[in-house]
Amino acid sequence: MGKKVGFKHAPTLKRALRSSASVKIVQGPVESGKTVWMVMDIYKEMCTIPRCTDGIRRSKFLVVRSTDGELQRGIIKTWKQWFPEDVHGPLVGTMPTVHTLKFLDVECEVEFFAFEDDSEAVLKKLRSTEYTKAYVNEGQFTKFALFLAIRQRTGRYPSKIDCPDWDRKKRICMDMNAARTNDHWVLYIRGDIPFPPEMSPEQRRAYTKPDDWEFFVQPPAVRGIYDEKGYITDFEIHPDIENLAFIDADEILSLCQNGAIDDIKRDYMNEMVILKAGNPRYPKFSRGWHVAKEQLQPVEGVAPIIGYDPGQASGAATFWQRVNGQWRGLFELNARLDPRIRSAEAQGERMLDILKQHFPWYKDTGVAAWMDPYGTWKSTDENTTFQSIISELGLDFQQPALKDNPSLRLQTGTKMIKAGSYGTPKMSCCPFGMPSFIVAMDGGCTMKVVKRQKDMVEENSINKNKHADIVESAEYAWWGGGEDNAIIPKIKEHQQPTRVDTFAGSIVPGRRSFVRRTGSWTR
Repeated sequence: MGKKVGFKHAPTLKRALRSSASVKIVQGPVESGKTVWMVMDIYKEMCTIPRCTDGIRRSKFLVVRSTDGELQRGIIKTWKQWFPEDVHGPLVGTMPTVHTLKFLDVECEVEFFAFEDDSEAVLKKLRSTEYTKAYVNEGQFTKFALFLAIRQRTGRYPSKIDCPDWDRKKRICMDMNAARTNDHWVLYIRGDIPFPPEMSPEQRRAYTKPDDWEFFVQPPAVRGIYDEKGYITDFEIHPDIENLAFIDADEILSLCQNGAIDDIKRDYMNEMVILKAGNPRYPKFSRGWHVAKEQLQPVEGVAPIIGYDPGQASGAATFWQRVNGQWRGLFELNARLDPRIRSAEAQGERMLDILKQHFPWYKDTGVAAWMDPYGTWKSTDENTTFQSIISELGLDFQQPALKDNPSLRLQTGTKMIKAGSYGTPKMSCCPFGMPSFIVAMDGGCTMKVVKRQKDMVEENSINKNKHADIVESAEYAWWGGGEDNAIIPKIKEHQQPTRVDTFAGSIVPGRRSFVRRTGSWTR
């Protein structure tokens, strides 16, 4: 080729190139050298595959992206830089575009093919193909079924008769930027997110990481500069950035000055950010600020706090502790994701299981349990309420007010997002224990709020989506826990009752506090 590449400035890509894993998946920010790594891996394979019986190293590779235009503008352009047509001959055809290379003892054919989805028509095109190895470019857009179908066609060329020394393993490489959905298959297999409760054992088996799969994650290109409340005010080049010798750092920072924060997080900070539709209820929520970097464990001896939004088929609950003024979100219950807990009885039993397993001291400290003021709704038998059913199981839920107040809940939640002290957020969530809550807060919960008058929102003006239940469960916990204290005078609620704090060892400013198992309302 006449060029040298050693990935001196991209150690993650060097490890990936040297790896012998059958499946190699690299995630990194844009301009981090992933496409060049893919080209070099093809070159390594064509030069090291065992010789056929006639002494020639034969190979055939498939390179995939969603559209032919993306192939031409992306990896084909890079490919030509390393294998120029005036030296190695022209690339011919479309769908696929093919480049045939012959040098020394190497004969290699590379097919660049566009597969947009995993439809039957696309899968049919793959069925009669045979490749040595496959490469998926920009894999954050590739569905799992298509990825597996592509891999299934590898390890087939050259034949066993022609190349008896080749192991014929099914090999595939993929590069990607950060995932754009919270349920991307890579996140499951890599172990970034837990399996949802409704996923069957067969489905979980499909997402279990095989021993011959290896994942590589590059460092971010930039990192945020945060103010004291956790908002990103600027960006700087990350100290561990890879490929810096071949990119313009000033240009990257310039692009970050005006770009949408979610795009910057995905493209340059290498963070998963879901695509948002509508108006997020809490647009200031930040995964980098409000989600812990590692799993949070309950603090022994500190009373658990439960927020609960009941519903006949969509109940949700969140479990918290308040430690040194910070709310720590630890676990969740979401009936929308688990059909086994659609009833009040099932939800109550699940909550008790969580308390017994993770908060075994709860009978000594008490439980601060707060629910929707409309939790007196009738259950499925129309004779008993959610509140009474769960109370019979041993959990005595109270309401934070005599009537729900969406305005107060929204302002309380907004205060929780904004507040913080000594460089720490007011709220921190466990990335493993609160997956659907984090998705809901990170743009999933899109409630349309219409203000009827200053600082007031009528209840029927909020249009809820499927993420609303889990968010509202947390809002009831924060409201019941006294985080509305500084907001109440602004709202001017009629006949606002006096609240008695319910959790051991926690003092709410301006209210009486004592240790007891459940709270109550006094007039």
